[in-house]
Amino acid sequence: MKAIVTSDIAFSALIFFAASTCAAPAQTPEQLIERLNAAARQGDVGAYAAQLDARSRQAIAEDEKARANLLTAYDSYRKALDEKFGEGAPMLSGIAQLEPGTAPMPLVNTTITDKKIVKGRAELQLRSTYRGDGNPTISREYKAAAQREHDGWKLALSDAPFRAVAERSAAIDRVTRGIRAGEYPDRQAAMVALSNAFNRIGEANR
Repeated sequence: MKAIVTSDIAFSALIFFAASTCAAPAQTPEQLIERLNAAARQGDVGAYAAQLDARSRQAIAEDEKARANLLTAYDSYRKALDEKFGEGAPMLSGIAQLEPGTAPMPLVNTTITDKKIVKGRAELQLRSTYRGDGNPTISREYKAAAQREHDGWKLALSDAPFRAVAERSAAIDRVTRGIRAGEYPDRQAAMVALSNAFNRIGEANR
């Protein structure tokens, strides 16, 4: 069984998926969320992906390459730091999440706390629960959308998480160039510059 992990319902680990399933399409937003929960509990990545709309599945497929580019940029940044300032302290909070081996939290359950349906599109307020380190649960509330596609409801993922990946790659490249150009007096200043850039990207893509 493969665990389904996520930072929210638009989880980045979903990069290999089946585009179809034998189950009948979800007939309500509530049924859609129930199927997403069941797929998460069973570790069925194909069943989870089948509940997403076509645009979201395509975005996830493209996201795999974007995240590979981001990690390549991050590796160049780390090398530039070490070459310029020598090997030093660990990354600052907010940057360490890119370290290889850092795993998102497993999704436990998602519920609809509010919804508004207009012309075949549902604006949803969701609450997701995740399993953290040591098995404590952590909850998060956020907005999402579902829409009619063909003969059932599908989850329409926000563009923000995918857009943020490209923006983080660009921010890393800018700071890396700055390190090599001597724009930062020390390692800490360069790390703060990247941390601040990541914070701005996070705020803009909430």
